[in-house]
Amino acid sequence: MIVIGVDPHKSTHTATAVDSGTNKDLGSLRISADLNSYRELVKWAGQWPERIWAVENASGLGHHLTQWLVSQAEAVVDVPATATARVRELSRGGRRIDLVRHKGRLTNQLHALLRELLPGGLDRAFTTEEASDALRRLTPASGADAMRKEVGLAIIGDLRRLRFQIDDITTRIEVELKASGTSLLEIEGVGTITACRILSRTGDPARFRDQSAFASYAGTAPIEVASADKQRHRLSREGDRSLNAAIYIVAVTQARMAGSAGNVYYRRKLDEGKTSREAIRCLKRQIAKRLWRKMISDAGEAADGSRSVCVLVGAAGEIASLSDRAAQRSEIDLRSTTFVRD
Repeated sequence: MIVIGVDPHKSTHTATAVDSGTNKDLGSLRISADLNSYRELVKWAGQWPERIWAVENASGLGHHLTQWLVSQAEAVVDVPATATARVRELSRGGRRIDLVRHKGRLTNQLHALLRELLPGGLDRAFTTEEASDALRRLTPASGADAMRKEVGLAIIGDLRRLRFQIDDITTRIEVELKASGTSLLEIEGVGTITACRILSRTGDPARFRDQSAFASYAGTAPIEVASADKQRHRLSREGDRSLNAAIYIVAVTQARMAGSAGNVYYRRKLDEGKTSREAIRCLKRQIAKRLWRKMISDAGEAADGSRSVCVLVGAAGEIASLSDRAAQRSEIDLRSTTFVRD
């Protein structure tokens, strides 16, 4: 049975065909949201006689297409938007990064403001509670100082709201990451947020032919520079820089973990005469390969049935695996909202 997942938008729809037995991506097609394009879509799907359509939010943006498919005697199931929430949740790492950066900017502003109001200011590692207490005890010496005090208290309020938002996003990511069944957290130096960034930037690991291709995509593979009889390699400035940054964090963490495999490798490269920066680059390449093998192993376990899986197709044709309870919940929803024309 071939599952054709449809991600509907206001003016366009994207469809991706997936073999339900192997989870293999068989191709994608993007169409305009009009009747002529619907006919083109069904003609494209004709190459798979045994098929079923899975339309996300069939009662919303996908309503018109769903009703038209049903009128053409096509089997259609509704994929609730909540069933695809995990893909979006894991991709919110970028939002969290923005909040953390904004929090850093506000902290710097508050630190500078406190230096103007208090002799010597506060220690760099101050908390919002310490800053708030210091400002409330302060008696402004002038109108300008009174204004600075009000601005400082306002910044403290913003920092507290940001802290709540960051903690909330982090907790939700932890829950979704655990439910995804990934084993990336078994690798030294890979934390919840780093694992989220790696998974969201990688997508389907099987799209890379091997670990070297993944390393090249991540920008950790060196580029050969030939000059006469000499062979040299230089640092790659290409690839996914966000993924590269996540791997760098893992590499630095491992290099500092005494006794870890990464630390042993890092020390060996230093003993060979490489600089600390060169040793970290070498370690990044090894980590990138290990990350890819882990993700491929996880995907293989899911395909073998050792982990319950629900396949959903996103706007870019990416396949996301939802594990255990989420998969069972989605399957129940699909069965209860199937549109079938006799």
